Amino acid sequence: MPRPTKSARTVLNDTTSSLHNFTGIALPFADVARCRQLAPGATINDVALAVISGALRKFLVENDEIPTEDLICGVPKSLHGDAVEEGINKVTGLSVILHNTIADPVERLAAIRTSSGHEKRRAEKFSAAEIASMVIKLPHSC
Repeated sequence: MPRPTKSARTVLNDTTSSLHNFTGIALPFADVARCRQLAPGATINDVALAVISGALRKFLVENDEIPTEDLICGVPKSLHGDAVEEGINKVTGLSVILHNTIADPVERLAAIRTSSGHEKRRAEKFSAAEIASMVIKLPHSC
């Protein structure tokens, strides 16, 4: 599966401003873990992405703007492994397809599991030098 490079154009692709909203929710961990079992091999993060994708799909449908192409989500991934260097954050990004064009939530979760798995394996194939050239190094404190 090739790495996704272009996301569908929607009202969400606009410049960030004070007119944009942010909403958070808390879900019982037991419920999330139960959802994870609906798609064998899915992770807690896959369930979170499926919930986000479902909410975005609902928003776009309600605004008559459901794209015919899938949205792509940037997902941070730590590159620290077991060795953490004091004062340095090592992070890369995965481009995970949200499969918002799939109406069925269980099918969407399974598709997200597959695309996130491909992205994780893609990121793991890089050599240490390749990863080092992509690593974002941020100061430990600002």
